[in-house]
Amino acid sequence: MSIYTYEEAYQHFAQLLEEAKNTTVTVKNLKGEMFAIQFISPFLKPTKPNLTREEIVSYIRETRER
Repeated sequence: MSIYTYEEAYQHFAQLLEEAKNTTVTVKNLKGEMFAIQFISPFLKPTKPNLTREEIVSYIRETRER
C-alpha cells in the first residue's frame, strides 16, 4: 500500500492510477484525512447517470457472487 500526500497525488495522478491497478493507494489531505483509491474493473461502465441505492447494492452482490 502506497501513501501519497494530496499534493503528490495531484502532481502524479496518472502514475497513481496505474499503481492502483495493482494495490490500494492512499491519499492523505492536509486535515490528516485518508482516502483509498482502488482499481475496480475495466468493464464497469455506467449505463445510466443516476443509479438507485438498490441498484448499486444489487450490482455489488452480483459481482461478489461471480
